[in-house]
Amino acid sequence: MFELGKTLKKYVVSTGYSIRTAAKTLNYDRGTLNSILNGKRKISGELFVQLIDLLDITEQERQDLIELYHKEIYGDDYEVFNEIKHSLNGYNDTFFYDELISFENIPVNEEKLNDKCIIDGEMMVKEAVQGVIALEMQKKHPCIWFNVDLLQYNLLSMMHLPYRNLREKIDLKNIVCFSTGENNKYTNFKLLSSLFPIMFDGYCPYYCFAEANIQSDLSLIFPYYIITSERVILISNKINKAMLFTDENREIIDIYKNQFLSNIEKCKKFSSKFYDLPELPSVFSGCLSKMTGFSGVSSGLCILPLLSKEHWMHIFSEAEIDNYEHLIDESIKIYKQLTNTSKDTEINTKNFAPVEGIRRFIKTGKDELFISNDYTEPLTVKQRIEVLERILNYIKAGGEYKFYESEFLDIKFDINLIASEILLYNVNSVTNKKNFCCTIDVPRKLLSIFESFLDMLSKNYFVLSKDRSIKALEDGIEEAKLMLNGIDSN
Repeated sequence: MFELGKTLKKYVVSTGYSIRTAAKTLNYDRGTLNSILNGKRKISGELFVQLIDLLDITEQERQDLIELYHKEIYGDDYEVFNEIKHSLNGYNDTFFYDELISFENIPVNEEKLNDKCIIDGEMMVKEAVQGVIALEMQKKHPCIWFNVDLLQYNLLSMMHLPYRNLREKIDLKNIVCFSTGENNKYTNFKLLSSLFPIMFDGYCPYYCFAEANIQSDLSLIFPYYIITSERVILISNKINKAMLFTDENREIIDIYKNQFLSNIEKCKKFSSKFYDLPELPSVFSGCLSKMTGFSGVSSGLCILPLLSKEHWMHIFSEAEIDNYEHLIDESIKIYKQLTNTSKDTEINTKNFAPVEGIRRFIKTGKDELFISNDYTEPLTVKQRIEVLERILNYIKAGGEYKFYESEFLDIKFDINLIASEILLYNVNSVTNKKNFCCTIDVPRKLLSIFESFLDMLSKNYFVLSKDRSIKALEDGIEEAKLMLNGIDSN
């Protein structure tokens, strides 16, 4: 039995409809609707959207129904879905937070941090950690090695800005321990997403898979630690106590350094590469041979794989880019492979873009991923219509191009799985106002979480159905045609 149907029936009746009149208003089969509202059949996303728009309910009642719908369609995966969704949304707050802590400006009571001492209380521990790092940052070549539980102690967000400013000078190392337990897969994803901001700036931590976090074998009471050139601070499991050792206790600092280096030898390291956007098609093309999927969530309309040769020629008509003929050839090759509906191909595409991106693309002729730099020309209105028609035909032919309402997933970055172990990100740099791309090699067992999230995402209330996506594109094409007629008449 499906409880959502029974709950909806109460609201249908209280709004003043019978099942017969509701079915007639919705242009829906009465027998099928009767089975759904009596809890005998599961409701589709399309019907759910139409039905709650029909009901006379408060905003809180609407949100309660949406949550009930998600719990019913996700089942045991509901909590996992929410954790991953919040990780992606939360990432947005971290990366675009311009007021990250600058350790160069933190007032430090150096006298307190020059002697061995015990620190009591969570606030005092955090202040001590900030102070130790701030003192190290004043050195010509700072050294910071840390082994902490990143989900309990958000040290990476504190380190992001200092690393960005001192990346050529700083010796920054840490170990991230992912769980091997199947029940902890969403925790693994939260850990991975917490690393994204600093990894986009070129930092690659060490990682391992274990039943529990790598902790210090030297202390059960203080399992986590941060090492600098002249200090080591040991931190308790609950982050409410710490023990500080200074250069006078050099033998203790050396013991922890040796243990840290020994642990690193057992770990692997993430690796990343950065690309300017004209190189992007070659990155895609180079991965196609080993692709099993092309999946992603975009912050804007993703048109890169759907451009024709004429579109590319126009985009680079004013650009000074060497060998862009090769770029165009690679892009056309990608388009043919992605739109190949033959059963022989192993490539499975799945793309999610905000429905609001259609209108932004119509107005600007840019897609926020690729055609967004000074060296590219925006597409003409006629070409914008052609691209939207290509996406429309791709969806009609069975292509997995879906639209979501950004009220659900508010992101300012693009994340794509382009090969068996490669994630590609589009980064809009806060510092130099330039877009660039970063690829990060990620263990397969972590990427599988992202793939399962995209599968679950398809069921969400905020993701448009195929019919609604087609309608949104058709409306966009009509709007662009009106714009074109206005230009012609002028």
